Amino acid sequence: MSGLAPRADWPCPTHLLDPGEQAIWWGRPDPWRYAIRVSWWKFTLGFVIAVTIAFAVGQALKFDTTYDVLLLIALLVVGVVSISLPFRRYAEAKNVIYLLTDKRAVVVKKYAEMSTRLERITLIEWHEVGRNLGDVLFIDHEFTTENGDRRTVRDGFVGIANSKEIAQEMRRLQGVAS
Repeated sequence: MSGLAPRADWPCPTHLLDPGEQAIWWGRPDPWRYAIRVSWWKFTLGFVIAVTIAFAVGQALKFDTTYDVLLLIALLVVGVVSISLPFRRYAEAKNVIYLLTDKRAVVVKKYAEMSTRLERITLIEWHEVGRNLGDVLFIDHEFTTENGDRRTVRDGFVGIANSKEIAQEMRRLQGVAS
């Protein structure tokens, strides 16, 4: 039996359990850690674009062609969207549910439910990020970029308290399941 204690202020998401499954741990991510993990480089890019636009507008308020105005508007939109991404991800984190059962690890996001049987997980990575927070990564998403390169992104329980203990429990349950 696990020594993990789920959040006492949040009831078990029993609607995610399969018949015969036992919930071991459940929780939600720390909103800021969740927001920054994926979007930090997009935020930085947006900031650079916004500063570039501000500089360009400050230097020359006269635009020679319609293309100059359209380019400025396009860059402004990309900059604002990129800068706002962490705040949108912060709001999204409030709807993310993590569940560890005796048979599966489940991540529920706004548009997707990812359920992985423990015996199918090939690698469980644990990353400490401070303030008793960490990431337990165990889901691989493969995709092809625009130039044809294949890439893999790791996902899982992001920005959770007691992450080291949860990673250890997942490894123990994984050994029992296989």
